[in-house]
Amino acid sequence: MQSSVTIHEIKFNDKVIAIAELFFKEIQGILRPILKITTSRAKKPYVNHYFKDENERALKLSAYEKRLIEIELEKIERRSSKKIQTEKFKEALKVGDILSCSWGWEQTNVDFYQVVSINDKKTKVTIQEMSHVTVDGSEQSHGMACSVKPGEVYGPKIEKTITGEYIKLDRSVSLSKWDGKACYKSWYA
Repeated sequence: MQSSVTIHEIKFNDKVIAIAELFFKEIQGILRPILKITTSRAKKPYVNHYFKDENERALKLSAYEKRLIEIELEKIERRSSKKIQTEKFKEALKVGDILSCSWGWEQTNVDFYQVVSINDKKTKVTIQEMSHVTVDGSEQSHGMACSVKPGEVYGPKIEKTITGEYIKLDRSVSLSKWDGKACYKSWYA
């Protein structure tokens, strides 16, 4: 048996971020206070608990409400921080800069790209892949260090969008500014 439901809206900046349902339900022969909280985007409840008494439920509701508001504040902070980092990356990025990425499964692949052009708004960048060479004395049975071969670009020019502190090459590979140090490259079998 379940009692009628009291709805409590959890708001942040006048926007409903979650709905709390407060009701009673018989569990093992005892009428228990229940708290069910569902966030605005969730398919499943964030919280779905029963409590000893209404005071315990009220304390937990208050704690969950506080935590959900903290999460919203953290999201704002992350977005703001990302925006600042993106602007710093855009300002620092220059034509001629070298970008690198390390990727792979069961082996490590390394690619280098040179910035060929940047649009006026610094939202798009044109890059071209660069040749790289083995660093002398770094060869091992499973890998080696590699570095850029200065001035040697090849392949088509590719236009990409600047997204954060990196440039997304494809869905699993992102380019960042190369620090000038040799990168480890390996192979399988």
